Amino acid sequence: MRLTCGVLCAIWVAAGLAWGEGEVYRQDFEDVEIGALPEGYSGHVGSVVEEGFDGGKCLRVEGHQNNDIVSSPLISFEPGATLHFTARVRIERERGSFWLQYACYDADGKMLCESWGHDWLAELRESLGEFALISKIFTPDQAAAGAAQIKLILKWYSNPEGVAWLDDIVIRETGVVRKLTNVRPVDLSAAANAGLRDEVAGDGVGGWTDQGPNDMRNLIPGDINLKGVKLRVIDPAENEGRACVVLGGEAIPALAQSAEVTIGQKADAVLLLHNTAWSGELGTTAAQFTVRYADGQSQEFAVRTGIEATDWWTPRNTEGSVVAYLTSNPEAGAVCLNLFEWRNPRPEVEIERIEARSAGKPAYMLTAMTLADGGPIMPVLLSEARALMHKWDDSWTPITLPWGVTETTATDFSFLQDAPCGVHGKLTARDGHFYWEDGKRARFFGTTIGWGSEIVEHEIAEKIAAYLARSGVNLARIHISDDCRVAGADQHLTWDAAKVDKLDYLIAQLKARGVYVMFYTPMSGRWGEADGLLTDVGSRGGKIIGTFDGRMQKLTREWWRYVLTHENKYLGRPLAQDPTLAMIVLTNENELFSRESELVTGEHLAPYRDALQERWNRWLVDRYGTREKLAEAWAADEDAALKADEDPAAGTI
Repeated sequence: MRLTCGVLCAIWVAAGLAWGEGEVYRQDFEDVEIGALPEGYSGHVGSVVEEGFDGGKCLRVEGHQNNDIVSSPLISFEPGATLHFTARVRIERERGSFWLQYACYDADGKMLCESWGHDWLAELRESLGEFALISKIFTPDQAAAGAAQIKLILKWYSNPEGVAWLDDIVIRETGVVRKLTNVRPVDLSAAANAGLRDEVAGDGVGGWTDQGPNDMRNLIPGDINLKGVKLRVIDPAENEGRACVVLGGEAIPALAQSAEVTIGQKADAVLLLHNTAWSGELGTTAAQFTVRYADGQSQEFAVRTGIEATDWWTPRNTEGSVVAYLTSNPEAGAVCLNLFEWRNPRPEVEIERIEARSAGKPAYMLTAMTLADGGPIMPVLLSEARALMHKWDDSWTPITLPWGVTETTATDFSFLQDAPCGVHGKLTARDGHFYWEDGKRARFFGTTIGWGSEIVEHEIAEKIAAYLARSGVNLARIHISDDCRVAGADQHLTWDAAKVDKLDYLIAQLKARGVYVMFYTPMSGRWGEADGLLTDVGSRGGKIIGTFDGRMQKLTREWWRYVLTHENKYLGRPLAQDPTLAMIVLTNENELFSRESELVTGEHLAPYRDALQERWNRWLVDRYGTREKLAEAWAADEDAALKADEDPAAGTI
């Protein structure tokens, strides 16, 4: 096995290829005569050969001139469906490119258009020595309205000379895109009873779940759009600090236990942006909803953990909901809100109001509600989520690679490693690809070591290196924890020698196993006043202020200088001089002005936000002189026009 199609999150093995749910087409070529084409296929450059993925039959497509083509028969599907195409492909090429396209046809067989298929194949400029599993999700109706059939086009182009083999072609419907119409957010202003941020934990006031900074403060008010679903989050500044509906349940008895939302409209669906806390086991009911109709009748539905929602600290898609908003807070690496669609069984009757009440221990948090006609949208959202995670069906079985095993097993991929690092020289780049100094093409299958796991005893370091090599990993991103350095010391960086020694030993062990390293921008969790900064900048702030603050830039240069130039006694040289170092990431996650940037939302960066605004306004004064000249220069752009209270001389822009 050679991993050539990018970095995978897991290794999967095919346990069977029986027709599965939603399949509209499957061709494994086993029932086709050698030398012939399957029924309905056409093209003089194709034939079935016994050179398939598993030693069986497959389709061979030769390319000697432009537009050497093999095409499939027409494949029918439900109009509007999103399709998931998978196949195994092997390519030997001297030149040219191999394209996989699909042509769209209507129900009567009239060709509507020819559209791109698999972009990765079209851009491939090398051979695939072994079969690679490729995947493509597409909606033919988006390429050609009214599409009800497709034909696969296998084509050589760009003055080609080569051969391609295809096996196990499968097309599944992942869902029919029944578009939502008349989408209209519901105004929750009157029902909202809590804010998005909480200053004091446990005071019985809220906001959010009354847990202090463990809140939803980084949820940006305004419109959120997901696949045509518009959701509107209230701005608490415009609603007396209230932005969401929180039902405390038994977990927070001091908070509200029920709420009511006035509707006064008909709708096919009600969509909720929500989640739960103190959620309990799968299926635990967090909230019970009652939909009251204008004719006096009602319908009920429940929101349950792991079904209609998930715990807000556990971002995951569930049986009936998908993650729609992902952010963080000062105490959690990731928090989320899920989208759930309730299908109204009585769409012809006006909904008067919707009532929600706590139903046990979990707390329930509702941040937005939307009404819509048409749909449903949730089956497509769930199908796409499953497909993108490579969970096609139950015939795929995950392999867990055992930790600490020393004997050779069938899942030991260490034979693929070119060990030790440097046998082909240092890494170089040209023409958009990585190459070693000796001209060999470099490919990487990587993972991350960090957050303290890179500072371990020597015995554990040896096991980590061996485990990665056995897993086929040949690149480790080293995310150095702040434990390696000590703040203070005359505002210069001081390093913990014992911990640096452990890191150096790990790097040497990785080198011996053929695992190259990528060093990552310094984390910022412990940068603060002791380092000469204005304030403690938090878990990401150092990377953000480093784009404009001179002191942070000096500290970052000093950090990199030590990491790259100190003597690693196990390598016998500094890391910068050793071929084990494949690449470095100087900075990331340093956006200044996005809606999620900590410079915009984080109070801990307020001194730097003020300092940057002061510098900006000073520059404007230097550039334009007066407010009048600035206003004149910006008048052509309506979005940039000055507001009445904005004046660079006063520092208010």
